[in-house]
Amino acid sequence: MSGSRPITGGSNASSIGTHVTGANTPAPLESATGSNASGPTGSLFPASAGDEVSKRDLTIFTAMLSGQIAVKDGMRSIALSGGWPIRTANGYLFARPGEGEEELSLIGDHNGWQAAPMEKKGDLFWTHAPVLSPEGTLRYKFSAGPGRDFADPWARRYLYEGDLEQGDREISFIRTHQPHLERWPLVSDGSFDPRTIQVWVPKGPIERILYVHDGQNQFRPRATPFGAWSTDKAVGPRTMVVGIEANLDPLKRALEYTDTKNWLYTRSTGWQEAGGDGEKYAAFCHNTVVDFIESRYANPKKRGIMGSSLGGVAAYLQSRQDPSAYDFVACLSSTFGFGGLEVEGLKEGTKDTSEIRKSTSIPLVDRMTEHQFGEQRPVYYFYSGGHPGGADNYDATLKAAQTIAAKPGYGWDTNVFHAHAPGVPHGEVGWRALLAREQTQKNPIRIFEAL
Repeated sequence: MSGSRPITGGSNASSIGTHVTGANTPAPLESATGSNASGPTGSLFPASAGDEVSKRDLTIFTAMLSGQIAVKDGMRSIALSGGWPIRTANGYLFARPGEGEEELSLIGDHNGWQAAPMEKKGDLFWTHAPVLSPEGTLRYKFSAGPGRDFADPWARRYLYEGDLEQGDREISFIRTHQPHLERWPLVSDGSFDPRTIQVWVPKGPIERILYVHDGQNQFRPRATPFGAWSTDKAVGPRTMVVGIEANLDPLKRALEYTDTKNWLYTRSTGWQEAGGDGEKYAAFCHNTVVDFIESRYANPKKRGIMGSSLGGVAAYLQSRQDPSAYDFVACLSSTFGFGGLEVEGLKEGTKDTSEIRKSTSIPLVDRMTEHQFGEQRPVYYFYSGGHPGGADNYDATLKAAQTIAAKPGYGWDTNVFHAHAPGVPHGEVGWRALLAREQTQKNPIRIFEAL
């Protein structure tokens, strides 16, 4: 199904995982350098013959040093192009904006983890490291002194080597052939706040791409106090995972992930009716993010979407943009009742008197009967923990599944699946356990990969 969707550009999936992953990288989605993007000429370091992406990025870096381009704009422009570090004709160029450090050093496999001091120009640290070996995985970090080593927050390729107990233990790669994560920071088309997209690049070749909302909670072991989903550990060697980070402002998150309004209460903002831009945000994900990723990696045979809580609402709304473009939609513990939820908070003007408010909007779950499908229909998967009448959005999730199953062309356990984990609470612990299950019918990853 997804293979029929027009995709701008596209690169050979077999090239993924080489030292320049996604070597056919198009120009950035939204230039951070404005009119100066093509203005600077020349660079301090030559690029390899024919490597036009690195040549452009090296020119931007030179303009950063000379003050023609602001450091933050240049860092972002290169991050959305060939990525950091920049490959040169005989090595790699590293850079990091300063955060109050007096000095920084580069350490890694390429220099035996011996501290190599970096240059400093204004608030930018930088260094060029000759790397002669043409193959193999090379790791690196920055160091601000003994015991103060840290990963490069701008590195394109990276991995977490820790767990919830050990910590994140992030490591940056100069290059790698092993499965790894890649970051695309500050992606935006101007319609919403910029956000980072994290991509799990599997061994490949890539056959399936799964887009996941709340991408900040997918991979980093300590993404939340309860850990991450660990989606990278759940998928097979031919499935890429794209984590689309959410807006961490709870009111903006509700605005982007829902298509109706509901009362929300926080101590910092008080009472607010939030939500409503879900269709617009779904269009951003469908039209911008999907093309951004697939023009740089692969045009998959199968394309899926997954989300939890309000992210499950976002996944469903994204599937409605063009049901024929998606083969699989997973909605976990989804807040389909948003718009009619009762919310408790402090009564305005008081410090200890609570009240309950309920919006009069029609929740999405009560509007699903209006949604129509063509001949090509995505497979829908619905999950919740909790229990009837209780937590984890059990009732709304079951109702959503029943509504889709009743539509023409849909049937239980063929293209509509419902899974229930009795008593499991709302959160990462339950979702991580769900993805780790081996039973095909209860595991959304297994169902997606079996399509």
